[in-house]
Amino acid sequence: MTKSKFVAKLMKKGEFLSSGTFESLEEARLWAMKEAKLLISDLEMLRSTNVGDIVVEIDKHFTEYEISTDELFKNSVRVI
Repeated sequence: MTKSKFVAKLMKKGEFLSSGTFESLEEARLWAMKEAKLLISDLEMLRSTNVGDIVVEIDKHFTEYEISTDELFKNSVRVI
């Protein structure tokens, strides 16, 4: 069985700031919105930031594959 996780990356003007790993897209989106709001809540940061300077990329990553030993042997080919 393949499991997937979502990785959200917060960047400002192409510079990596932080990231997080989440079980669902919704969790990743909520984290991204919270972090972006915190970033621009500083008045000095708000003055020096334009639309498009803060970017969040959310990627889906497949992280695990689980298989039982019986299933592994059943689907294997013996090599001599």
